[in-house]
Amino acid sequence: MDLFEERVLAVLNDGNPRVFAQLLDEVGFGRNTLKLRLKRLVQVVRYFALFVFPQKVLLFSKDPRQTLNLKLKRQHACMHS
Repeated sequence: MDLFEERVLAVLNDGNPRVFAQLLDEVGFGRNTLKLRLKRLVQVVRYFALFVFPQKVLLFSKDPRQTLNLKLKRQHACMHS
């Protein structure tokens, strides 16, 4: 996690919902940087959810093929640990 991602999390830490424009104003960096950092944070959450809550993976994927791939990766990881 880098300083940009830490800044995003610090702003969101209060738990209040925000639209993108509000978050953009509060973090103080560019639009594309924010989009990239949010995308990266979502990937981290998905990866974490795969190993901690494998039964909830369906909530994170709209594509059934992606969900199936995540389940298979989880099974593979469990067999080799």
